[in-house]
Amino acid sequence: MPRSRKVVSLQTRHNTKAETEARRREEAMVALPSDQLVSPPPYLKGKEARREWRRVVPLLEQIGVFGNLDKSNLAAYCYNYGEWVELIRKRSALSITEPEDFKLLQAIDKQIKVHEDQFRRFGSACGMDPSGRLKAAAKQTQTEQETIEARFGAI
Repeated sequence: MPRSRKVVSLQTRHNTKAETEARRREEAMVALPSDQLVSPPPYLKGKEARREWRRVVPLLEQIGVFGNLDKSNLAAYCYNYGEWVELIRKRSALSITEPEDFKLLQAIDKQIKVHEDQFRRFGSACGMDPSGRLKAAAKQTQTEQETIEARFGAI
Protein backbone atom coordinates (compact mmCIF):
# COMPACT_ATOMS: atom_id res chain seq x y z
CA MET A 1 0.00 0.00 0.00
CA PRO A 2 1.53 3.36 -0.99
CA ARG A 3 2.14 6.02 1.60
CA SER A 4 -0.41 8.80 2.08
CA ARG A 5 0.32 11.98 0.19
CA LYS A 6 0.95 15.20 2.08
CA VAL A 7 -0.08 18.70 1.20
CA VAL A 8 2.83 20.75 -0.21
CA SER A 9 2.85 23.13 2.74
CA LEU A 10 3.26 20.18 5.14
CA GLN A 11 6.01 18.36 3.25
CA THR A 12 9.52 18.13 4.61
CA ARG A 13 10.96 16.43 1.52
CA HIS A 14 13.06 18.58 -0.81
CA ASN A 15 11.13 18.50 -4.09
CA THR A 16 12.33 20.02 -7.32
CA LYS A 17 10.61 23.21 -8.45
CA ALA A 18 8.73 21.24 -11.10
CA GLU A 19 7.50 18.69 -8.54
CA THR A 20 6.41 21.42 -6.14
CA GLU A 21 4.55 23.27 -8.90
CA ALA A 22 2.83 20.07 -10.03
CA ARG A 23 1.73 19.40 -6.45
CA ARG A 24 0.38 22.94 -6.10
CA ARG A 25 -1.65 22.49 -9.31
CA GLU A 26 -3.02 19.23 -7.92
CA GLU A 27 -4.08 20.94 -4.70
CA ALA A 28 -5.75 23.76 -6.64
CA MET A 29 -7.75 21.20 -8.63
CA VAL A 30 -9.32 19.66 -5.55
CA ALA A 31 -10.10 22.88 -3.67
CA LEU A 32 -13.74 23.10 -2.59
CA PRO A 33 -15.87 25.89 -1.10
CA SER A 34 -16.34 25.64 2.65
CA ASP A 35 -19.10 28.15 3.36
CA GLN A 36 -21.39 25.49 4.93
CA LEU A 37 -18.80 24.62 7.54
CA VAL A 38 -18.89 27.93 9.42
CA SER A 39 -20.93 26.53 12.30
CA PRO A 40 -21.76 23.00 13.45
CA PRO A 41 -24.95 21.55 11.94
CA PRO A 42 -28.03 21.61 14.21
CA TYR A 43 -28.21 17.82 14.29
CA LEU A 44 -24.75 17.56 15.86
CA LYS A 45 -25.46 17.18 19.57
CA GLY A 46 -23.06 17.21 22.46
CA LYS A 47 -20.81 19.92 23.82
CA GLU A 48 -17.58 18.09 23.01
CA ALA A 49 -18.69 17.27 19.45
CA ARG A 50 -19.57 20.89 18.72
CA ARG A 51 -16.34 22.08 20.33
CA GLU A 52 -14.35 19.67 18.16
CA TRP A 53 -16.17 20.97 15.04
CA ARG A 54 -15.15 24.54 15.88
CA ARG A 55 -11.57 23.44 16.55
CA VAL A 56 -11.07 21.32 13.43
CA VAL A 57 -12.76 23.39 10.70
CA PRO A 58 -10.27 26.32 10.75
CA LEU A 59 -7.36 23.87 10.68
CA LEU A 60 -8.79 21.98 7.73
CA GLU A 61 -9.50 25.23 5.88
CA GLN A 62 -5.86 26.26 6.31
CA ILE A 63 -4.78 23.12 4.51
CA GLY A 64 -7.13 24.07 1.69
CA VAL A 65 -8.31 20.63 0.55
CA PHE A 66 -11.43 20.42 2.67
CA GLY A 67 -14.88 21.69 1.80
CA ASN A 68 -18.65 21.41 1.92
CA LEU A 69 -18.51 17.94 0.42
CA ASP A 70 -16.96 16.70 3.64
CA LYS A 71 -19.66 18.02 5.99
CA SER A 72 -21.27 14.67 6.82
CA ASN A 73 -17.91 12.97 7.40
CA LEU A 74 -16.86 15.81 9.65
CA ALA A 75 -20.13 15.58 11.60
CA ALA A 76 -19.68 11.82 12.05
CA TYR A 77 -16.07 12.36 13.12
CA CYS A 78 -17.07 15.04 15.66
CA TYR A 79 -19.95 12.95 17.02
CA ASN A 80 -17.70 9.93 17.60
CA TYR A 81 -14.96 12.10 19.04
CA GLY A 82 -17.43 13.71 21.48
CA GLU A 83 -18.76 10.31 22.58
CA TRP A 84 -15.20 9.06 23.02
CA VAL A 85 -14.30 12.02 25.26
CA GLU A 86 -17.43 11.54 27.38
CA LEU A 87 -16.68 7.82 27.82
CA ILE A 88 -13.10 8.57 28.84
CA ARG A 89 -14.41 10.99 31.48
CA LYS A 90 -16.95 8.44 32.70
CA ARG A 91 -14.25 5.78 32.92
CA SER A 92 -11.86 7.98 34.90
CA ALA A 93 -14.64 8.89 37.35
CA LEU A 94 -15.44 5.23 37.98
CA SER A 95 -14.32 3.79 41.29
CA ILE A 96 -13.84 0.05 41.16
CA THR A 97 -14.80 -1.66 44.39
CA GLU A 98 -17.08 -4.51 43.37
CA PRO A 99 -16.70 -7.29 40.78
CA GLU A 100 -19.67 -5.84 38.88
CA ASP A 101 -17.66 -2.64 38.45
CA PHE A 102 -15.15 -4.58 36.35
CA LYS A 103 -17.91 -5.62 33.96
CA LEU A 104 -18.99 -1.99 33.63
CA LEU A 105 -15.37 -0.97 33.08
CA GLN A 106 -15.00 -3.57 30.34
CA ALA A 107 -18.19 -2.36 28.65
CA ILE A 108 -16.99 1.24 28.74
CA ASP A 109 -13.58 0.23 27.38
CA LYS A 110 -15.27 -1.60 24.53
CA GLN A 111 -17.37 1.46 23.67
CA ILE A 112 -14.29 3.69 23.87
CA LYS A 113 -12.57 1.46 21.32
CA VAL A 114 -15.62 1.49 19.02
CA HIS A 115 -15.87 5.29 19.02
CA GLU A 116 -12.12 5.66 18.63
CA ASP A 117 -12.14 3.42 15.57
CA GLN A 118 -15.11 5.29 14.14
CA PHE A 119 -13.69 8.79 14.53
CA ARG A 120 -10.41 7.66 13.02
CA ARG A 121 -12.23 6.06 10.10
CA PHE A 122 -14.40 9.12 9.46
CA GLY A 123 -11.35 11.32 9.92
CA SER A 124 -9.69 9.73 6.92
CA ALA A 125 -12.72 8.84 4.80
CA CYS A 126 -13.95 10.48 1.62
CA GLY A 127 -11.59 13.40 1.41
CA MET A 128 -11.21 14.44 5.02
CA ASP A 129 -7.85 12.84 4.58
CA PRO A 130 -6.00 15.12 2.18
CA SER A 131 -3.97 12.22 0.81
CA GLY A 132 -7.08 10.74 -0.82
CA ARG A 133 -7.82 13.96 -2.67
CA LEU A 134 -4.22 14.47 -3.66
CA LYS A 135 -4.02 10.98 -5.12
CA ALA A 136 -7.02 11.77 -7.32
CA ALA A 137 -5.49 15.09 -8.30
CA ALA A 138 -2.19 13.41 -9.18
CA LYS A 139 -3.98 11.14 -11.64
CA GLN A 140 -5.81 14.11 -13.17
CA THR A 141 -2.57 16.10 -13.48
CA GLN A 142 -0.84 13.12 -15.09
CA THR A 143 -3.66 12.86 -17.63
CA GLU A 144 -3.35 16.57 -18.42
CA GLN A 145 0.42 16.22 -18.85
CA GLU A 146 -0.06 13.28 -21.21
CA THR A 147 -2.61 15.31 -23.23
CA ILE A 148 -0.16 18.22 -23.52
CA GLU A 149 2.66 15.90 -24.56
CA ALA A 150 0.45 14.21 -27.14
CA ARG A 151 -0.57 17.58 -28.56
CA PHE A 152 2.76 19.40 -28.50
CA GLY A 153 5.35 16.65 -28.01
CA ALA A 154 7.64 16.20 -25.04
CA ILE A 155 8.81 19.57 -23.80
